[in-house]
Amino acid sequence: MRRNILIIGLLTLLLTVSACSSKNNINGNVVADNSKYSQVTETALNQAIGEDKIVVLNFFATWCPSCTAEQPAIRQALESFNNDNVKVFQVNYKDSDTDDFETELAKKYGITVQGTKIILKDGEQVSKIPQHWQADKWTEELNKL
Repeated sequence: MRRNILIIGLLTLLLTVSACSSKNNINGNVVADNSKYSQVTETALNQAIGEDKIVVLNFFATWCPSCTAEQPAIRQALESFNNDNVKVFQVNYKDSDTDDFETELAKKYGITVQGTKIILKDGEQVSKIPQHWQADKWTEELNKL
């Protein structure tokens, strides 16, 4: 009986870890590709830059508790944010979901810690903030853009 409970517990843990580490999954919630916040791809980033959008790159790691805790704050801030000229991208950083393009971005912008935000205007870096933000800070910073 104990063995069966242990096996069920391990299977549940494996399924949970697997679900939380899939490419477009943040803290159990799929990142919807929408007008405000989505998983970075080279095509999407180039499109946003080509459309002269202000871009926020949010470097995220699935294993980082502060990163996953920040996700609801991002969504909350973006729900009330009404500037279609700003695009926020999640960039996986040093975890099992990180792809080659995301690794290139981290090198290009000298990322050394998850939670770092890079702000681009006209495709050029104008700010680098190595910290996590609460919803009010996200709102404050987005409104400055």
